Amino acid sequence: LIDSIKTPSESSVWPSDLIWWTTRFLPSAGGSFILGGDWNTSLLFDEVYKPRGNAEFFARMRDTGWYDAMKKFHETEVQTYYSRGKGPYQLDHVFLTLDLYDSLKTAEVLSTPQVLNASDHAPIVLEIMV
Repeated sequence: LIDSIKTPSESSVWPSDLIWWTTRFLPSAGGSFILGGDWNTSLLFDEVYKPRGNAEFFARMRDTGWYDAMKKFHETEVQTYYSRGKGPYQLDHVFLTLDLYDSLKTAEVLSTPQVLNASDHAPIVLEIMV
């Protein structure tokens, strides 16, 4: 069971793997779903440190019918994590089913000084026309 949950290149199961495992059938089940939060995963991690299964995670999400909201408007990841001394990582992600992705009008990171005084993570704000 562990081998079917973890990304193929990793030896351990990460929280993002568990979330993918438990939600992988939702997009094909019918209905509209939004799945978002602090995933602590970033494509940039694979570039900065070494391949660590991040690209595999995003590929698995896409392959099971989850669409990354930010990718509709931004070619590369957009910084959501602002801890001092850390890279410009997007650790927060929102995934949508296709119907909501198609209805998505905007996807932006709200990184105002007021927000960043409250947290080292900036929220992703979506406008969806339903």
